Amino acid sequence: MTTPWDPWIQAYVDFTNAIAQGRLEYLSMYVADSFVAVINGTEFDLSAFKNEIGRQRLAFSDFGQNIDLHETYPENNTLLVSYDMYITFDGRLYNAAGQFQEPNGNRVKITSTERYYFDALNKITRVDMNANPDMTWNQLS
Repeated sequence: MTTPWDPWIQAYVDFTNAIAQGRLEYLSMYVADSFVAVINGTEFDLSAFKNEIGRQRLAFSDFGQNIDLHETYPENNTLLVSYDMYITFDGRLYNAAGQFQEPNGNRVKITSTERYYFDALNKITRVDMNANPDMTWNQLS
């Protein structure tokens, strides 16, 4: 049995798989031209979002590959997703304040809640990502 939000879940899966596989050139297939990502209050257009994900993948080569999905919940024209992501700190990283942290192979847990917004064509128009960067930073050393 299909539901009205099945295309949203598929768009979410395709979008996140492209990130996990490092195939950022495919993201445009799943997002609207007006796409914006808001990560902890900072807005990124698609190009800037790809750059940010690329920066994170340099520090965490397995970024997006180990996800423990807690819940997907459709609401109005959105899909709410909560999960834990486990990543390995194996590359160079600077935080937003310009502080550098040497890679040490630590396993880091990121708990996040994301809300995906969709247009009439089931393309992602916006994603709001909320994680705790301080908690993540504190796990690195």
